[in-house]
Amino acid sequence: MMIGEQYMSKISIAKNRSLPKYSKEEEIFNVISHAVGVLLGIDMVIKVLLSHQNSIQFVTGLLFGVSLIILYAVSCTYHGLSPEGEEMEEKKFFQIVDHCSIPILIIGTYIPFALCVVEPTKPNLGWMLLGVVIFVGCGIIALNAVDLDRFKVITMIGYFLMGGSVLIASDILNSMLTNEGFNLFLAGGVAYSVGAIFYGLGGKKKKWMHSVFHVFCVLGSLLHYFCISIYIFGY
Repeated sequence: MMIGEQYMSKISIAKNRSLPKYSKEEEIFNVISHAVGVLLGIDMVIKVLLSHQNSIQFVTGLLFGVSLIILYAVSCTYHGLSPEGEEMEEKKFFQIVDHCSIPILIIGTYIPFALCVVEPTKPNLGWMLLGVVIFVGCGIIALNAVDLDRFKVITMIGYFLMGGSVLIASDILNSMLTNEGFNLFLAGGVAYSVGAIFYGLGGKKKKWMHSVFHVFCVLGSLLHYFCISIYIFGY
């Protein structure tokens, strides 16, 4: 009963939010495109369960896979709900959860790089990198949960800080991942950044712009998936 009341309380907090007006075709595409991300996460979890070589690889790979599943499953749920009728309030709630899941994926992606690549060479740097990303990410989640619009500028700065944190360990990542692996890592970051540009240019207002944003998000995840699978875990 208490869980149900808490859920409805969260729904009521979100009730005054306005929803983007995507067409039915756009929403179908949005669900399908991000379902690919769910499959990537499931595949990573299965690979880790079957092929992990040590405990740190198991934990970091599992967290990366689960973070993929969380973000893309939440996104599929949000875009799959109707913006009208009985599902409208739930869709508003999942819009907030959707934004809160973004830092979760960023943290989940950083974990294998920080603990499997940087930490063995420079332990303090590896943990510091991960600590900064987790601290900023938790702050973004808290602000998004309070008000998506009010703290938009602050959270955007937070995303840049999370993404830019990798610069403090770029030399180590480049040498340990090899040029090919490091290029995959960078390409994933570029894909996410290009997607963010499309989102900023009108991802909620111009038709199909949000769907393009989805494509670049999945591309970024795919590139990081291959980088982690091949050049960190050796699958």
